[in-house]
Amino acid sequence: MKNINELDELMNQLDIENKIKEGAENLLQVFDQRTEDKEDENHITLRKKIELELDAANSKIAKLKAKVNIIKSKTQIDSIKSNTKTINTFYEQDTKSSALPYSISSKSVHSSISIGEKDEQIETIDPIQSLQIAFKNLYESIHDSGQYLKHANHLVSLFKSHPTLKYDLNWEALGHHLQIMFSSSDTNKISSGYRIARYMIYDLTSISFVKKFHVEHAIIRSFVKDNSTSKEREQALKLIRTFYGIKDGISEISKSVVSAIVSLAEYTKDKMSLISIETLAEMLILDPALIVSAGGNKVLLQTLSDGPFEIANEVAKLFIYLLDTPATRKFIRPKSDLQLILSNVTNFRPIMEEYRLKYCGDGIVSIMKSWSGLIYMSMYDMQAIRSLIDVLRISSSRSQDIILDILYNLFGIKSSSITSTFLAGRRLTTWGRPSPSQQEPHNEGMFANTFTEFGRNDLSQQFLALIIMIFMDIGILDTLMAVAEDSKDKMIFRKTTLLIVELLHLSNRILPLQYGVKLQSLPKLFMSALEFSSEEHFIATSAILQIESLNRIKMKTNFVQQKERSTSSENPLKRGQRQLEQVKIKLGLQIDDIRFRTLLLDTQVLNTKNYKKWRWDIVIELLHGPLLNPKRLEESIRSTKFIKRLLSFYLPFNYKFSNIKQTKPNQRYIKIGRMIFTTLLANPEGIRYLSDSKLLRQISECLAQLDPLSGVSCPSPLFSKQRLEETLSSGYFVFLGTLSENKDGIAMMEKWKIFNMFYHLTELRSRDDLILNFIINMNYIFYGHPRIILSKALTTGLKDVRLFVTKHLGTLLSSNKKFTKNTKSIEWAISLLVTQLYDPCIEVCQMAVEVLEKACYDFENLQYTVKLRPALEHLGSIGAPLRLRFLASSTGFNYLKEFDYIEKEMDNWFHEQNEIYVNYIENYLSLAFSFTKKNEFDGLIPPHFYGEIIKTSEGCQLLKNKGHFEYFVSNIFKHKDEYEDKNIILHLKSSLWAVGNIGSHNNGFPFLENSGVISEIIHIAEKSQVISLRGTAFFVLGLISITMSVSQILKQHGWISVFTSFGIPIGICVPKDIKKILFLEPWNYYSCLSDLEENIKLVSKNIIQDEILKIITDLSSNIFVTKALKSLSRIKSKYPEEFKSLDLYKSVLKILTSYRYQQPIRKFILEMFPSDIFYQNSELFDYNKSVW
Repeated sequence: MKNINELDELMNQLDIENKIKEGAENLLQVFDQRTEDKEDENHITLRKKIELELDAANSKIAKLKAKVNIIKSKTQIDSIKSNTKTINTFYEQDTKSSALPYSISSKSVHSSISIGEKDEQIETIDPIQSLQIAFKNLYESIHDSGQYLKHANHLVSLFKSHPTLKYDLNWEALGHHLQIMFSSSDTNKISSGYRIARYMIYDLTSISFVKKFHVEHAIIRSFVKDNSTSKEREQALKLIRTFYGIKDGISEISKSVVSAIVSLAEYTKDKMSLISIETLAEMLILDPALIVSAGGNKVLLQTLSDGPFEIANEVAKLFIYLLDTPATRKFIRPKSDLQLILSNVTNFRPIMEEYRLKYCGDGIVSIMKSWSGLIYMSMYDMQAIRSLIDVLRISSSRSQDIILDILYNLFGIKSSSITSTFLAGRRLTTWGRPSPSQQEPHNEGMFANTFTEFGRNDLSQQFLALIIMIFMDIGILDTLMAVAEDSKDKMIFRKTTLLIVELLHLSNRILPLQYGVKLQSLPKLFMSALEFSSEEHFIATSAILQIESLNRIKMKTNFVQQKERSTSSENPLKRGQRQLEQVKIKLGLQIDDIRFRTLLLDTQVLNTKNYKKWRWDIVIELLHGPLLNPKRLEESIRSTKFIKRLLSFYLPFNYKFSNIKQTKPNQRYIKIGRMIFTTLLANPEGIRYLSDSKLLRQISECLAQLDPLSGVSCPSPLFSKQRLEETLSSGYFVFLGTLSENKDGIAMMEKWKIFNMFYHLTELRSRDDLILNFIINMNYIFYGHPRIILSKALTTGLKDVRLFVTKHLGTLLSSNKKFTKNTKSIEWAISLLVTQLYDPCIEVCQMAVEVLEKACYDFENLQYTVKLRPALEHLGSIGAPLRLRFLASSTGFNYLKEFDYIEKEMDNWFHEQNEIYVNYIENYLSLAFSFTKKNEFDGLIPPHFYGEIIKTSEGCQLLKNKGHFEYFVSNIFKHKDEYEDKNIILHLKSSLWAVGNIGSHNNGFPFLENSGVISEIIHIAEKSQVISLRGTAFFVLGLISITMSVSQILKQHGWISVFTSFGIPIGICVPKDIKKILFLEPWNYYSCLSDLEENIKLVSKNIIQDEILKIITDLSSNIFVTKALKSLSRIKSKYPEEFKSLDLYKSVLKILTSYRYQQPIRKFILEMFPSDIFYQNSELFDYNKSVW
């Protein structure tokens, strides 16, 4: 726990320092963009201060990272990660082996308990004999605590080393040992008893034997002890967790034990509170009736509003799981329970902590981005969602800001340079090309932009369309416009305006035309703008202008992005941009001599050697224009020192460029250096000058410092790992990459033996960074040394290098436009990837399969890959995605048919894999709907066997012959109203996904049309009592709506498909009346009130005991607690013998189970009775009895 807290603190400090670093770099970038010839002293002083801050931040970041790495190495991360295992590929996932249908997946799981326990060395004698000796030693040392604990630990180690010993034990004899430990007043002995019992139980029978010796009584008493007995309480809780970890073991846990855990969870001052909440959460899934009857659900629900917020989102997911079916839904109150999470936002208080609001906001988004949560929140005419939107009308800027953040996350609106600029209040003047960060979003996956058009439906957009329709129907646009008109806070005004623009953009893209037309008009805002006599006129007009400006820029940016993703050479926008660039170049080429010389002088390059005084903006202007003229370049080389000084600045051994620190503003020096190389390579005079310059020779010498065969050595090489990370020395690899784009540049690299040295450097196992820098920056259009070196690294490098290079080939195939225009280059890359399928490392093979599978969305790439006839049998389940992709072409189909793969795989999917796919895609979609920044899932549907096989005529014929489609359809007709049997529901879902994938292709329409199954899928989406089944049907309708024929049928049933402006369906389908799919009949809450008469039944006619029970009952009330405590203490001092009655104690336990008591009160009551009250009449164990 200490390590985890320290790690969190260090990560927070690291985040702060990174923000300081980013701020300093941005300020320096502002200084660098100044165009004045001279800066005043104040600016110079301020610049130095900023540089000092940047240096200090870099130093702190390095130290903090080192500390984080040390702590991470000490903590047992693997044991925590085992509870949150993420599926890499669904082909390997065996979902049926999961012990729980749901498990907590937060950083705090098991945070309060040290999982690892050291193994002790066991004597190498016969295990049975060792066990007998261990029990005998344990009994003989009962009065020597030190020896007793030593033998107890030895016994545990023996069972850990020989797990099969526990199966043949004499539990009666063994139980007496446990009884001795449980009845002890020594906390270490009790802890050892729990530990031994935990390693000995293995089934329900063994749990029953342990319970015979009153282990539950001991556990209840352990839970009320203070933090000084933490080891004992930890072991007690571990034992309970072991109980329900065994199949049906939850049935052996009594309500009294659960009540004790509930009390411990409620007492937030206790260190065990957090792990107790997590334990209750896991038990809630296994036996909700037990937890609800003990009041555990109230504690868990309270977590949603009051924390601990580290696990609040995970607890919310548990309740979402319970909402799915009627059998578990009854344990949640309709209209109230889950809406607790809204309380912190709807009942806003100005003094509320920021982190609390953030976690609550995240929890609300998490609930509403799940099917069950969205339908629950939509009950009672969307009352919960309306209350959330109504908060926007409150005049508190802070509450409005929180709700707006929730809406941004809910609608999946991500930050960009345009939104950041607008929210900062700066003018939107970027009308040109979008920045690289806009062009290539990092969260869309490696091939998301390139290959989506080949038929992968984006299910996340289908779900988002429904969410937006819900909010549109409750009037979110009117509310936002009212906020924009009334808000006096400029940030809220801008944030609201931006949200309106984003919603209009989304509605135009993913909502049916009827919604789009209705929303785009903004009637209320225009009416306000037309009221010229009203004060609201100016605000409304300003809002309309802002919306129009933002919308124009967003549409222009999206248009540029879409066109840049296009592979068409006839792109009119690109043609226009190229023409504009050509005009600029021509204007630059045509300037007169006086203007050219003036520009050279204005750069200050000829006046001073201090690069900080150079006008780099003018240097860029010269490189992009006049210096592309051979005559001007020749003049600058022969008549001036302009080019010479520029290259001198970049000389490694001048230590100017090579000593500049690696910061964001300083990246411009690398970009300008690349421009210089490009300009020089553009004409013969520049090529001659560059070839003979010192620059390439010195770069070659720097590489020679690291080449073991060069004979050159240097104690501090310029390309050392530290310098590459901290300075711009890595920029020299960028320059080499620029050279590799030109045949003359490649000749220069050959002249200076640069390739020779890289052949040698690939053998350096300690400097993988060098070869990776080379591979990233090289151009692979031409056949030659770069390709050979990459191929060598791909086959002879270490595992990490091979993984990286394999992934880099995928990057070349997806985003390098020059590379993908060359068919030979693509074939070369695919050939290498096919070779990687035979790599001895399974991770490399898996990466190669992933890259090839995504590249094969392009039909030509698929055909060439099949042509290479890769062997996939040795890959097993890892190669399944690639085999599925092969099925999409007739060539691939016939190739796989040769190995008798298709029919075997078809039978596998029919009998088993189809159901595994259901579990996989549900996990996949839950991650796709996540709003976390590190989300790697994009919502695109993963490949399905039946969805691939339907794409060829051969596959269609096979599907007809097998009759699988007819089986799936009959299953849907037969079980469409099922809501009880989990196996039938799973089978029904698998049938729906199979039918949906078949119907998502034009070849599948005849199957759908002849079966009449579409109406049944709609029935499930609108009427099913299983919410997840509704969601499955909803997504399947989106899948099949991708074809025009199905869209027309769906329209007849009241479901509207979304089309592009060209009338092509995009695979999104929503009901015309969304209430059809959102309606859920309210249910009766599970009532589990205890029969108090039975629980508090008097044990005898003893008046004193009757009075004791009455006082203990009063202790559950805060009103009578003070008086009752005094009365109970008085009776204890007057009649101590009464508190030794076992019958009275049992009655007290029943009361403690029936009422809710605060932890200190429970402790007070239980300590009134002796700890060994259950064991006073038990016989002690005779060690002469055999344990076998």
